[in-house]
Amino acid sequence: MGTTVMTFSARPRVLSTNIAQPFTLVGRTPRQTGIGKVAVSSLDVFAPDPNYGDGSGVAGDFVGDSKHHGGAEKAVYLYAREELDYWGEQAGRSYPNGMFGENVTTEGVSWSEILVNQRFSVGSAVLEVSSPRQPCRTFADWLGRKGWVKTFAQHGDCGT
Repeated sequence: MGTTVMTFSARPRVLSTNIAQPFTLVGRTPRQTGIGKVAVSSLDVFAPDPNYGDGSGVAGDFVGDSKHHGGAEKAVYLYAREELDYWGEQAGRSYPNGMFGENVTTEGVSWSEILVNQRFSVGSAVLEVSSPRQPCRTFADWLGRKGWVKTFAQHGDCGT
C-alpha cells in the first residue's frame, strides 16, 4: 500500500514549536522529565535511531523516560490547540502551548483523523505519523489529575 503525502491548506497552521529542558517532577516517583515544553522560534527535526531510548527527533529536546519515549516511532509530538482548550475547559483553567508535552502545537488539524503512515508537511519538514500518543503516568503526575491516563485516552484525540 502506498503512502499518501499530504500538505495542509492555509487554514491549518503551527501556533508554537516547543522543546523541553529537563526538570525533576515530584509525583509518586520523583524523576527527570521533559514533558513541560517551552516555545522556541523553530525546530530542527531529524530521524533518530529506531529504538526507544534513542532520543527525541527534535534537536535540544529532552526525553526523560527513554524506556518508553523517543526513537523513530516517537520522535516528534504534535497536538492541537483546540484539544488544549477542550481540556482547559474541563479543568477550569487555561493550558499554554507545549503543556501536554507537544513539540508542535497546531490549529485547524484534527489529529484523530490522521492515519498511521500518512505524511504531511510542517514548514520544510515532511513528517510521517507512526502512532497516536499513549498517555503515561508522568503526564498524569504533571497535571496532578488522578485517573488522567484513562480519561485522556478515552477521549480519543491524543495527538500524534
